[in-house]
Order: sequence, then structure tokens, then C-alpha cells
Amino acid sequence: MPPTPLDFLIPALIISHVLLCPYTKVEESFNLQATHDIINHGVGSSELPHFDHREFPGVVPRTFLGALWLSFQSWPVLKTVQLLGTVMGHGPEDGSLWRSKFLGQYVARIFLGLLTAFSLLHVRRAVKTVFGHPASVAFVFLTCSQFHTIFWTSRTLPNMFAFPLGMHFNFNSHLDTISTSHHSPSTDPNPPATIAFSFHIILPLTRSSNQLRIAVRYMIFTAVIFRFEVGILLVPVLALEWLWFHRITLAEVVLDVLATMAAALPLTVVIDSYFWGEWPVWPEAAVFWFNGVEGRSVEWGVLPFHAYFTTFLPRLLLISLPLAVYACAVDPRPRRHVIPATVYVVFFSLLGHKEWRFVVYIVPVFNVAASVGLSKIYIRSLKSPAYRILLALVGLGLLASFAASTVMAWVSSYNYPGGHALRRLHELRWETEDIRVHMDVYTAMTGASRFGEVKGRWSYFKTETHTTPDSYTAANYTHLLTSTPALHEASYAVLDVITGYDGLRVKRPRAWVADVASVLKGALGWSEIVERVMPVKVVKGDKVWVMEKNAE
Repeated sequence: MPPTPLDFLIPALIISHVLLCPYTKVEESFNLQATHDIINHGVGSSELPHFDHREFPGVVPRTFLGALWLSFQSWPVLKTVQLLGTVMGHGPEDGSLWRSKFLGQYVARIFLGLLTAFSLLHVRRAVKTVFGHPASVAFVFLTCSQFHTIFWTSRTLPNMFAFPLGMHFNFNSHLDTISTSHHSPSTDPNPPATIAFSFHIILPLTRSSNQLRIAVRYMIFTAVIFRFEVGILLVPVLALEWLWFHRITLAEVVLDVLATMAAALPLTVVIDSYFWGEWPVWPEAAVFWFNGVEGRSVEWGVLPFHAYFTTFLPRLLLISLPLAVYACAVDPRPRRHVIPATVYVVFFSLLGHKEWRFVVYIVPVFNVAASVGLSKIYIRSLKSPAYRILLALVGLGLLASFAASTVMAWVSSYNYPGGHALRRLHELRWETEDIRVHMDVYTAMTGASRFGEVKGRWSYFKTETHTTPDSYTAANYTHLLTSTPALHEASYAVLDVITGYDGLRVKRPRAWVADVASVLKGALGWSEIVERVMPVKVVKGDKVWVMEKNAE
């Protein structure tokens, strides 16, 4: 199936979010720092002591397989672009993005985002095969209207590696059993590589269990390596397909699980033991033990049972939630996918600590159901005035969801003061050599990564053992990026202050009209245009201070 212009919408939006918010936060830092270290240091044993995880190992170990994949994908592109920069006359010390290490952060995040984008497009093709063209179009627009789906898929959380691989991507399999279906859903004799969820969608059209078995293998592979909860999601799926639809046998499940684990487990243990310098290391087993057995996740907060249903799912799904409920009420087909997803959410609701990323895998499931509901409303609107009114209301809701997602993306760009502070220091002191800059915990948690350490002759430190102002001067830091300037005012002077998000305030109608009118009158920068056009105002507060040591 050749690509259509609609197929480029999801990738374009993901890339635009990377360009708008290139920095990352602490929960994304392990994979981002590991990607940086592999690209810039290599994987030789003599280089491992320089890796970020040796100094900041985190609470539990994480797998390096995602960072390895990102590095191997990004390195050729990064080096090619940097070579072109050299040809264009940009030297390594001129501060140009063409030759900057920070380019690698853009490239790596774009690759991760495109992996998810292509996997979602495979879901779209499966939707078109089973539910028709209107549903496949609806799936794209519903996905594009969701902030979390577009904004977070390029961010190096372990969940975002699991999201396309476990739930969506099938790298090298084809729907080779489609020809055995009750009716052929595709005129293509050799359908394109598809995704795990696509196989589940396509099941009603074929007598074979091959699609489900392939989905089982990829989801187990993902659970073993990236996120164990993907395996938990597989349990209600298999229970329904085995006990109700009789599309898979217990023997097939056991065989596929054991065969996949036999391949995935040695892969992660060998590679991750090498990088962590211990034997044996199985990162996801450590995560499962920490969260599932010891129950330590509650140390990060506890929410009530209903939080996923009353808070997280409405935020994740927006208009897709009521549309999915409608679809399940009028069409039995989406229930086959929504019921296991709902059971999965109920199970995770039993745990005290809750985060949206633990249930993000079910978003495409609900989007498929919602696309079926929207397509039914569209088809019925061709004959019914009442459904035409309903379609118009849904259209307004879709626009409202997209507008809300756009505002959230714009607001989120103010949540990374640490990254902006590191960039600002380079702007202020680019010509200065032999700088020793210390970044405090808040700075490192809000965007300052190793990709941002772009000056070759500077030294960068994130030491967390300093307890007194004198310890900073004793360490001979020339510059500080800090959230506690009062602690250092005796020895350091403020060069600049980086502001960040402190809240939102709705503009008064008259003030908003005046802001829009000012955009039409004069030449403004892009960021200022966006700020004035938005109906809300971001309230900013001082977050990170760029400080320089006083002259002796």
C-alpha cells in the first residue's frame, strides 16, 4: 500500500514537537545519556568508566538495548550532517548546530519518534483492512489530537521503546495467512511488515492463529527487555482469545513464551551485564522485583483506585474516550480489543503508585475503537440529519482536543529551564576557554544533558556531594547553573536568570484581541507570535541562575 499525504501527518507532528521541545527531563535521562555515551565514546571496555550511568546508576538498572539501537541508527546520520557542516565552513568550535554534539539529541529523538510514527501507520493500515477507509482516516486525526501520544513518543523513556515495539512494531513478519481468511482483505499478495496490535486487529478475518502468535512473541520480547507490564497486558488478551474465541491453544502460548524468552533473555543479560560491569544483570527483572515484589514504587506517591479512569485516561484519550465507549455500544468488533485493555487498566488500578506511562500502551487500542465509532457516525450522517449534527459536534470536539494538545505542547516548552540555562551559558561565554561549570540536581533534572555539553575545552560536573558554599569554590568551579543562588552569592555573581513554567492564566478577551492585533501590525519573533496568539498566558518564574565566580 503506497503512502498517502495523510501518512505524513503523524511523523510531521512528532518532528515538530522535537524541534519545539528538544530538551528532556530526568525520567528520560538514562537512555538519552547512554545514547550520547555510545555515540561519543564507543562501546569499548576502556570507555565504559566515562559513561554517565557509572557515576549516576539510578535506583534500578536499565537496559542498554534501546540506547544501542538509537545510537546505531543516529551515528551515520549525525556524522554525515556534521561532515556537510564542515564542507559548508562550520568548524567544531564556532557554536554551529551543524558541528555541535547537541545535534545528536535531535537526531536520536527523531529516530525514536519515527519508529512510533511508522508503527502507528501500520495500525492505520490494519484498521483500513478490517474497518474500512473512513475508520483509518479517523484513526490518524484522533491520534494527532492527543498530546501525550505525539509529544512523548520521541522521548527516551523505557516505556516509549516498549510502546512501538511491544504493542505495535513487527519488524520482519508479513500477514502471510491473510489469503486463508474468509475474504481477502488486501489485494497486495505480500502485505507490508505490520505491528503486534495489527495482528490482533486482523484476527477476525483469518482462520489462522499466526497473527496472534506473532503478537505474543513481540510482546514477550518487549516485556523481557524493556517493560514488564507489556507482558501483563498480554494476559487478558490471551485469556479472551483462548477461552472465548478459541483462536490459540495453551500449548501454543507456552511454546511461544518459552521460545521468545530463550532468545530475549540471553540478549539482555549478556549486553546489559557488560555495560553495568556485573554478572548477571537482567534490568527488567530488577524493575519488577523493585516495583512488583517489594512494592517500593509507592515511595513516589499513591493515588486512589479510580485515578486511571477519572484522570489519566481522559487526559490521554481526550475525545477518543467517549467515541470508544460509543463504538463498543453499537459494534461488537471493537470490544475484542477494548475489553482486555480495560482489564489491564483495572489491574494496574489495584497498585498504589500510578502514572500515565504505565497504561499508555492501551491508547492505540481505544483509538481504534474510537475510529470505528467516528466512522459509523460519519456513515450514518449521510442519511440522517440527527447524525449530521452529532458529526458536527464530534468535529468541534476533535478540533478542541487538537487545540488543547497544541497549547499543552507550547506550555511544555517552558518546562526545561536546565537545558536553556546550559545553552545560555555557552552563548554568554563561548569564547572563554577552560571553564569548569557545575550543574545542580534541578538543572540536570530539567533539560541539561551530556548532549548539551558542546564546548570541547570546558569541564562539566554534576557532583551531588557538595554541602557548603565553600565546597564549590574549593572545587574551583568557574561557573554554576543553580536553583539556589542565595547559597553562592558570596563567591559568585549572577550572569543571567532562566525562567520557567509557573502556571497558566486565561487572557481577558480584550487583552487577547489586542495581542492578536499586535501580531498583525509588526514583525515579531516566532515565539512571541505564538505567545500573543494563544488565548492563555504562561506565568513564568525564575528557575535557574547562571552564575560566574567573582574575580579574585
